[in-house]
Amino acid sequence: LPIHLNRDQDYNLVVDIFKRLNIKFYVCRAVGKIKLSIKDEAQFRRAIQILKDISIEFFSYELEADKCTKAVIKGIPVEISERDIIYGLIEQNVDVLRVARMRGGADRHPIPLLLVEVSKLSYGTDIFKLKTVIGLSVKIEAPRKKKDSAQCYRCQKFGHNSRVCFLPAKCLKCA
Repeated sequence: LPIHLNRDQDYNLVVDIFKRLNIKFYVCRAVGKIKLSIKDEAQFRRAIQILKDISIEFFSYELEADKCTKAVIKGIPVEISERDIIYGLIEQNVDVLRVARMRGGADRHPIPLLLVEVSKLSYGTDIFKLKTVIGLSVKIEAPRKKKDSAQCYRCQKFGHNSRVCFLPAKCLKCA
């Protein structure tokens, strides 16, 4: 489980703290970059929290257990609010994290598609097995995969997302 440090000057501090706290890791160095790898998930979570607490600039990747399942619900009229959909899914024992109305066209108008994020650790209803939501007949599918790699909305770098990025924020135009 990798942690990428942004600055060389942070390296000695981080190594010292990790050794004192008995966090086992190994180091890979590249030009201007340092990657710490931690094999144990509990130690990885502890290391991430420590780096956040002492304000070290770094990025990492989401653990598989922390990722959510995404689904697209087709057939919900734009007049129905996201809040109503959340309540309808909760009534059917779905562990909803977030619902967002999708937008389309040049003017970004709302379309009858909703992106739903559901906890992977949920023991409730499988969202893909649902046939109705708030009394409406719907079709639920996995979202289409993007062809290009993920880009962080915080630092604008590729390969990770903003949920696990603690690098300085950069403007999309200026970065």
